[in-house]
Amino acid sequence: MMKTVYLMFCQDCGLPKPLSPHVLIQYIHQEAVKKIYCDNCKSENVIPEYLRKIAIDLVKEG
Repeated sequence: MMKTVYLMFCQDCGLPKPLSPHVLIQYIHQEAVKKIYCDNCKSENVIPEYLRKIAIDLVKEG
């Protein structure tokens, strides 16, 4: 079975941050969650709309 992982790239240092479907479903789809911190440079990254759309689609698939 393949494990799906989505990537979000840091807007400052460019390091990819892997995001599991669980993280997308539990956190990213919520409007209250606006930013994710980079594990490398600790900068705040605004969640892109395309990633939020993927999260909403995953919730709908349920």
